[in-house]
Amino acid sequence: MPLIIIIFFAQGVNLMKLSPFLVIFPHWMLTMFLDNIMISYVYEIPFNFKNLVILTRWKNSWYLLLFTIALIVFYLLIYLILNVLLPRNDGAPPIGFSNILSLSAWKQIFNFKKSEYIENVNESFIEVTGIDKTYKGSMPVHALNDVSFTINKGDTVVLIGPNGSGKSTLLNAMTGSISSDQGVLRIYGCRCPSGFNALQDHLGICYQDNILFDKLSVYQHLELFATIRGVCCERVCEVVDECMSRFHLEGMDNMRSSKLSGGNKRKLCVAIAFIGSPKFVILDEPTSGMDTSMRQEMWKAISSYNITSIVSSHSVEEARSLTNRIFVMRSGELLFDGSPNELRRKFHCGYRLTPIFYIDGDKRYRDVLLRWMQTNVQGAIISPIRDEDILFPICDDVTELLEELEQKLPIFRMRSFNIIVEQLESVLYRMFIDDEN
Repeated sequence: MPLIIIIFFAQGVNLMKLSPFLVIFPHWMLTMFLDNIMISYVYEIPFNFKNLVILTRWKNSWYLLLFTIALIVFYLLIYLILNVLLPRNDGAPPIGFSNILSLSAWKQIFNFKKSEYIENVNESFIEVTGIDKTYKGSMPVHALNDVSFTINKGDTVVLIGPNGSGKSTLLNAMTGSISSDQGVLRIYGCRCPSGFNALQDHLGICYQDNILFDKLSVYQHLELFATIRGVCCERVCEVVDECMSRFHLEGMDNMRSSKLSGGNKRKLCVAIAFIGSPKFVILDEPTSGMDTSMRQEMWKAISSYNITSIVSSHSVEEARSLTNRIFVMRSGELLFDGSPNELRRKFHCGYRLTPIFYIDGDKRYRDVLLRWMQTNVQGAIISPIRDEDILFPICDDVTELLEELEQKLPIFRMRSFNIIVEQLESVLYRMFIDDEN
């Protein structure tokens, strides 16, 4: 600004002629306004609302006041527009530049009513198509690669995968904590122009970290979030008491969250996600930091709500007690979508037979044993991890099969054999090994 004045002054321009334009600069306007006050004081002219229109040296004060208000409105409008468009560190923008021309997305910003979707039995509750996310930098990381899936109402889906597989990135994108580069969200078949932000009105969330208020008690936490979820005042106490009972938080009503153990903090975070009965719940490793008995209580409480939910976990065996549907992720891709039994069948997870031959490492009799197993059990194969073992799927007549094998031990030159039921963790390990190969 001073540079502009110096240039015009050097060219002999009368600065008084520029006053209508200089008024757009806040500090110049303040100078004019203070100048009017000074002149009023010197000439003993009362400065009040009745004589603001008196022309003084620069402009009448009403002109300056109205122009100031107009500038405030203009800058506020610019701030609001940039606030809904620019990316942010603590979540996805309400619209973003990708939807800047979407009229429906702008309408949703000014719609203060809670979004309601008409349930359609012929459509999936949630349908996600082509979600993609890349963290940019000197070494870009492709965290999600064209992930697509559907979730029906009432389903509980468990998300399994190793560290760095993209589980938390997927859940954070669905909660709106981060913005996805691409992806389409439909609720009951209706496309949501604002993306995953449309889920937030119906969503309960438990993040991987415990997000609690240190000075609030357990009861105050649940009471606060029940009120936020729209539970009527008459039912808040009833809803809070029921939630505390389900998650075994009785006796901790007045205990501050900072005084809770790690496991009880986790239970409180999950209870907050479920209180008020949201339509959809996302839980990121809800049982971390818990012992075995507390985990069982947690799974039982989650199942009792019968709310559509997606849960990330490292324990496949725990997932079996909670759901009949598993998502398996690796390197940002969805490798498997199905039931635990389908996962077992696909990767030959059932029984692991370890024969003990008279001559160690004698593969001739191992191959004879394998052919005999294949004639009795469809799908018997050599273990890809340990070639001395034979894998075969779970079957109803396994008792009769083992009794017959006991009788044929001399034929196969075997002293004895060991048999164990494979865990699903072993299946996932083989899945990741096969994917790398």
